[in-house]
Amino acid sequence: MKTSLMRSAAVVLFVLGGQAALADDDRQLQDVDAMKSADDLANVLFPPEVAGPLRACLSNGEKGNGCGPVIPSRPGIRTSLVTFERGSSKLSAQGREFLDRLAAALSKNRDLLASLTIEGHTDATGGRTINKKISKDRADAVSAYLKTKFNISNVSAVGKGSDSLKDPENPNSGVNRRIEFVVALPGQKADGSN
Repeated sequence: MKTSLMRSAAVVLFVLGGQAALADDDRQLQDVDAMKSADDLANVLFPPEVAGPLRACLSNGEKGNGCGPVIPSRPGIRTSLVTFERGSSKLSAQGREFLDRLAAALSKNRDLLASLTIEGHTDATGGRTINKKISKDRADAVSAYLKTKFNISNVSAVGKGSDSLKDPENPNSGVNRRIEFVVALPGQKADGSN
């Protein structure tokens, strides 16, 4: 069982739109740029080949650390589908629709969700201070939406501004404006340590 979990765990990475005090090499993000079902999002965040063995271990009374090796990377989603009104942190209808689907995926897997980090990112337009603030405000808005509407706890929000551009060759490109979601599974800490 532990060997199977170790092999499965090596492929797990969950990031959905953001980075929160996690090293880029500690995460494996999957781009989600088309609206997906809650089940599709759940399979990205909690791959069946990891979720099944981890659930079996946890059901035997083990804590996350007792369920085999520490999963070396964080599963996650990076998306530009969580949008906001221009120059604000007010979620758009499209942003709320995506978050509703994401929340359904997270809710179905509460037993595997140790924590969720939401990272806000901007392009390089504007000053560094303003970009940090708007990215943090937007990450906070996403966090508040998930906590309030779906009672999803253990959520933290980080504003990265333009410090981690998705496309550094085109710093003002819209692809740099995104939200990333990073999951920590049982036995993992949000900062990537054990």
